Amino acid sequence: MNRTKSLQLALILSIAISSTFFVSIKIIIDVFPAALPTQPNMITSPPSNMPPVQPKNTPIILPNYFIILVSTPKDPLSSFLVTFYDKSPYIASIMWGLFLFALIYKGKTRSIWKRNGYGYDVFKILAKMRGSHTRIKIMQSLSIPKNKHQLAEELNFDWKSIDGHIKVLLKHELIQETSVSGTARFFAITNKGVEVLQLLNETQS
Repeated sequence: MNRTKSLQLALILSIAISSTFFVSIKIIIDVFPAALPTQPNMITSPPSNMPPVQPKNTPIILPNYFIILVSTPKDPLSSFLVTFYDKSPYIASIMWGLFLFALIYKGKTRSIWKRNGYGYDVFKILAKMRGSHTRIKIMQSLSIPKNKHQLAEELNFDWKSIDGHIKVLLKHELIQETSVSGTARFFAITNKGVEVLQLLNETQS
């Protein structure tokens, strides 16, 4: 889930950059007409007593592979590029807006967690890092004390995986060890863990 969000953000940024690049090309073409590729000037036959005159081309500022942007598309890829080029000002505005919104949201989330006395690292282990959803399920399940084997059976996870998540949650004081029965250690969610789950729900709603 978190990896998907990161990929989505990366895709938005790549589209924003590429569309901005096309906007710059569009500006060059609009501001500098000489950038448009043109056909060689037509040369009439000179008199027989004059040396032949070589045809002259209008200077082309754009590289050859940009000619497609000002010509008639002949295949689906070319059509897509031309459409993307034509709509690039709108696409760039939308994508940069989405990207900036994501950054602002991240900053706002950091501020909310800090204001409530929690570091952003706690938010990351429950909302951004790999396994965050599993850790949330463990915390919710530990409203009643359980050992690792009971958690693994209830959540249908491998015992070793549960053990790794338990260590992370203990480190951040989101759960605590409550008792020991033989070789089984029982854990329960802490008051801090309850508050963090509530705050997480508020910031993601």
